[in-house]
Amino acid sequence: LQRQIYRKLPTFVISTVDKMAAVGMQRKLKNLFGGLIDRCTDGHGYIPRKDKCKYTLSNKKSCECEGKPVNLSYSTAPRMIIQDEMHLIREAFGTIDSHFETFLEVMSHEFTGKYFKNIAMTATICGASDQVKELYNKKTLVFPGDSPEGKGIKDFFFYKVPDNIQRVMVGLTPNMRDNQYASLLTLKLIVEYIAAIEKDKENFSKNTEIELPNLNTILSFYKAYLTYHGKISDVNGMSYFLEAVVNSKLRAIGYSINKSLLTAALSVDEIKEIINTINAADTLNTKDIPVSFATSLVGHGVDIDKWNIMIFQGVPRSTAEYIQALSRVGRKNVGLIINWFYPNRVRDQSYFQNFKEYHDILS
Repeated sequence: LQRQIYRKLPTFVISTVDKMAAVGMQRKLKNLFGGLIDRCTDGHGYIPRKDKCKYTLSNKKSCECEGKPVNLSYSTAPRMIIQDEMHLIREAFGTIDSHFETFLEVMSHEFTGKYFKNIAMTATICGASDQVKELYNKKTLVFPGDSPEGKGIKDFFFYKVPDNIQRVMVGLTPNMRDNQYASLLTLKLIVEYIAAIEKDKENFSKNTEIELPNLNTILSFYKAYLTYHGKISDVNGMSYFLEAVVNSKLRAIGYSINKSLLTAALSVDEIKEIINTINAADTLNTKDIPVSFATSLVGHGVDIDKWNIMIFQGVPRSTAEYIQALSRVGRKNVGLIINWFYPNRVRDQSYFQNFKEYHDILS
């Protein structure tokens, strides 16, 4: 597949960072960065200047045809590099990657006289300027944010972040109970609260001055939940005790929780099936609430807009992991995130005691 890319020179390429290391082993890589090229006279695509075509024929032999020089009216080098999950390119990995990032840009500049434009998505805005400087040796403009022309400038692209609430964070420590039981009990209480509202919507609508059609819509936003755990054994524990602690009580009011487990033990097809099931759930009318018990797997690439309530069983191992996880909820509507800290862990209690200050830094 990579040989086809070098041969066809597409205008849009999706790649992982490690593919840049091929620059030391694959001479055809320079085709993608503005190097001089020839075209195979037998129609097999582009090859490096003064090279021979290595296209594999039906008899498993190479073409070996010498190409003719091609002078395109445009540069084959990329004009824009878009980096997703930049916060993951850190420490030793980031140090190695920075060498290739800057080398390829310098090489492309030698070929074309132009530099790349870089756009990067990151979950950690704090420190982004330093990271961009180390990775790309460039200055940073943060979006959303103030216009580079100055504060208050009306710019269609940059804008000031509004003060709307996106997520409500709650930190708790259980007393005389472990945080797994507390997480299960929280699920039970949330569903009971939803059930109480749905039992008497008209009265609740009147007391809160929320119109009934809007109330039905709002309730549908909070009938799919996610819990996050540091170990698969914790996920299995939630699944095992769900019946005794939660569902056995909820059935008395006509409700229940329909569980799914999202861990690395699942295949890609199984994960896709769970995601599709949650996305297709009728949260407007259901009394069988979908809840996913998950590990760090859910922090990358699992995007479900119906998740707006999340429960953490303890604080994740790193801030980056924590940010990735909590961003699974509150993507379109206001999210509620409850973190049940371990009562007997010094690290968890430190986060609990500095809960507000920690999240002020994250925001």
